[in-house]
Amino acid sequence: MFDRILKEMRDKIRNREYILTIYGEEEMDNDSLSIYDVEHCAIIFP
Repeated sequence: MFDRILKEMRDKIRNREYILTIYGEEEMDNDSLSIYDVEHCAIIFP
């Protein structure tokens, strides 16, 4: 089940079919991350 969900999440990221919440943006800002950093990690790491 996890593999199916991970594949679906990665597909959404690749197709830019996701919404980043304000909370998510704030957390990325707190950690000095860009949306590219988050997308890259979600797609690349197993």
